[in-house]
Amino acid sequence: HPEASMAEPLSRRLGDRRDNNYNLMRFLAAATVIFSHAYPMSGVKSDPLERLVGVSFGYIAVDVFFVISGFLVTSSLLSRRSLPSFAAARAFRLFPVLLVGAIGCAFGVGLLQTDLPRAAYLLRPDTWLFAIQNSMPWPWGVRYTLPGVFHHVPLYGAVNGSLWSLPWEMSMYIILAGFGALAYTGRRVLGERWLKRALVAIGILATLGFTIYEGFDFPYEFHLSQGFRLTSLFFGGATVLVLADRVPHSKWLALIAAGALVADFLLPRPLMAVYAAALVYLVLWFAYARIPAIRIYNRAGDYSYGTYVYAFPIGQCVAAAFPGANATVIALIALPITLAFAIPSWHLLEKPMLDRKPAAR
Repeated sequence: HPEASMAEPLSRRLGDRRDNNYNLMRFLAAATVIFSHAYPMSGVKSDPLERLVGVSFGYIAVDVFFVISGFLVTSSLLSRRSLPSFAAARAFRLFPVLLVGAIGCAFGVGLLQTDLPRAAYLLRPDTWLFAIQNSMPWPWGVRYTLPGVFHHVPLYGAVNGSLWSLPWEMSMYIILAGFGALAYTGRRVLGERWLKRALVAIGILATLGFTIYEGFDFPYEFHLSQGFRLTSLFFGGATVLVLADRVPHSKWLALIAAGALVADFLLPRPLMAVYAAALVYLVLWFAYARIPAIRIYNRAGDYSYGTYVYAFPIGQCVAAAFPGANATVIALIALPITLAFAIPSWHLLEKPMLDRKPAAR
């Protein structure tokens, strides 16, 4: 479109960190995950979108998180130019909420929901391993069950299924940190230009792998499938950051991307390169769209991470308290209860910890 070529580059909108829509986008993605998870919690295998096109609302919401994370976390590395500063910033963001969520599940939700006598529950090693492992789920992964907990709900035994994506996100940070170590420590094996080229290459190769793997009838292997998918989306966001001077911020391109996304899912087997490219552009276009009515949300705070970490066990508690409840009921009850935890979590824990992060250069 002619107006797309005249649009200002995205880089011109990357000024004030509050002059964007990330808080709202992340919260909407977290709320979408609650809605999507409510279906299996009610005994229905998949949500309406998954039944229609084979991909759930929760799937897309997680991908939105990874695009945003790839863009912003790469920006953190490139602006800090310091591996210790980058690692400290990630730790201050990730681990306080994970620790509270793991302890809350093990010794709050678990004690309330277990079928075992409480003393026996507390003496089981799995209870303590859950709290320890889920406080730091990389590199050994997530523990999903607690002794005797959630054995009478449709989604049997799952205590916090949402955590599955966090080891993957941490893996993306490790990859970034590895390249950062080559560029910003010691003899500086990589110059920053080559660092940026390496990030773009990872994004392209992962998207190619994602497309080939999903486009042919390879035997399904979870880690391979998710590795291609999440690396593609994360480093797709990183690629747009690196090329921000050349990427136009255009509503016409956003409309084309939205149309391509819908059309892609109407194919018998979607082309994941189209999906990844369109989603990355849409997410980052919307992040910097100047829409005053929605920018008001920034006055509230970033409640998304707490919502994401706390919502799943709360949804399971709702399913346990209301046997036979449908997905809409579970989601409508779980969301405000989750916010009752996520809002103070932001103001009393997350924001104070973020204020302690090392300043970027």
